Amino acid sequence: VIRGPIKPNVLAPSLGVTVPNCSSSEGTSIGCAVTTGRGAALMEKHPYLKVRLDMVMAILNSGASYLDYATSYVCENGYNNFTGAGRINYQNSEGDYRVFALSLTADPNSSTYPYIHEECEMMYEGERLTISVAALATADGDADNTKWPGIGIYVFKDGDLNNILKGVYSDRSNVQYINYVIPEDGYYVIQVIHHRQTELTYPFNFAFSWHIE
Repeated sequence: VIRGPIKPNVLAPSLGVTVPNCSSSEGTSIGCAVTTGRGAALMEKHPYLKVRLDMVMAILNSGASYLDYATSYVCENGYNNFTGAGRINYQNSEGDYRVFALSLTADPNSSTYPYIHEECEMMYEGERLTISVAALATADGDADNTKWPGIGIYVFKDGDLNNILKGVYSDRSNVQYINYVIPEDGYYVIQVIHHRQTELTYPFNFAFSWHIE
């Protein structure tokens, strides 16, 4: 049984990286540095991200370049257990991504599943849509407390909301991810839905980001 957040989130370059005056330029030593640097560059350009690290995570995930191997290792939260969301792509993260700060507070008297956020966009056949929803997990040493509070993300064709084209839901990960190739030209709807409203007794903040390439 997987406990706590499912990893990895993304892959980072760790081979063939040239770093001046650096004795180690491969492996996690350089991969962690590159990832941290790209996150810092985003925060430098967009200062509001300094207090919303969940947004940084969502942006890097949704902008990652998809890797089409080890496809049999896809987890229930949408990630590939070998490659995560893919290889970090700073150009995508700096480009045409959409990021939103979202928040919800449960209503204990309601049993409905609210649409927390919805986007509708014209998309074209062959485009790759990547979506990430991210929250910062608690770090009190209890893996159960890092579980996701019932957030799902779904893709529909506009006008046909009864037919889910792609969806992911997990209650044991702090990040959800979708990668979907658009089958035909048309308008598509992205929805973020809270599935377990009555179990959430405190305000919850998270970030939602998506990207098309």
